[in-house]
Amino acid sequence: QMSLTKLFQITNLSIDLSGNQFLCSCDSVHFLEWITGYRNRVVHFNRYECSSTSSHKFNFSDADNSLKLLKKNCKSYLVIYIVTSVAVAIMFSIIFGIFLLKNKWKIRYVIYRFKQRFKTYTGHSIIPQADSPSYEYDIMISYSAKELSFVLTDVIPRLENEAGFQLYIKDRDEPAGISCGEAIMEAIQKSKRVVCLVTKSFLKSTWQDYELNMSRMEAIEDRENLNFVHLIIFPDVCNGSISIQTLDLVRQECFSEYPEEECAFDDFWETLISHIKEFNRY
Repeated sequence: QMSLTKLFQITNLSIDLSGNQFLCSCDSVHFLEWITGYRNRVVHFNRYECSSTSSHKFNFSDADNSLKLLKKNCKSYLVIYIVTSVAVAIMFSIIFGIFLLKNKWKIRYVIYRFKQRFKTYTGHSIIPQADSPSYEYDIMISYSAKELSFVLTDVIPRLENEAGFQLYIKDRDEPAGISCGEAIMEAIQKSKRVVCLVTKSFLKSTWQDYELNMSRMEAIEDRENLNFVHLIIFPDVCNGSISIQTLDLVRQECFSEYPEEECAFDDFWETLISHIKEFNRY
């Protein structure tokens, strides 16, 4: 087109495009603009015909109006294309966002296990592998900072001193020099079982939420037994404040309720110890 345009400008050249098959579509708008602009140099211009991909038929004898209508239709197609593309992008973004939200803990767990396998491959991992029959701890105790006094005065005396379980207590046993997330995962994987002290402060804590959900993923993905996690639900916890993941464990009866009456404390601890010993046999 550029070469012919220059020739048209410096000569009286005419061209005959009869017998050529034209396609009058949005892709050929620029060509149609050019040929219409130089119609006086095109032999038999008004007799030309072209096939069209739209319902509008391009009329060369009324090329100006036909070209305007074609441009208008192309603009409407462009708007429809843009709107459709944006709508599809938004829809996929929402679906992807829901998928990420629904599977965020599984994704975190898979990422951690991938990093762990990489460390094992490079010879830097100190965590026992999943097929190892031995664990360093019988129970990992997951609790919020406000329950530390309860852990010291009740949990350790009952489960460690009397029952003989080896407990992981983060304020006592957490190794120095590693991140909180990595320390939590090491403790989970080094323990036969995780016991969570579910109180209001526990449910409000970000790190306890992390401990609970990563323990749950360990139970599902590696131990293949949801009873790996056991909840002790305290009286101050309302049903409305329990997360979906916690309710999932409650539905599976992986919990016990801590009694309000002091006279029931001994029975509670005896039942819990018996339950843990039964689980730890397998």
